Amino acid sequence: MNIQHTVDEFLSYIKIEKNLSNNTFNSYENDLHCFIQFLKKHNGSLVLYEVTLSTL
Repeated sequence: MNIQHTVDEFLSYIKIEKNLSNNTFNSYENDLHCFIQFLKKHNGSLVLYEVTLSTL
């Protein structure tokens, strides 16, 4: 499963189901976007199940 797809689903969940504030949503969105950019920059896997603790 692609990590971007998972992030999109999570953001949808926190927006619709959890009804978190816009500031909270934006913070999560920004942090996750930065993490994906980090993975791309360092040639990390974008497959969710291949991301390891050491990567995190």
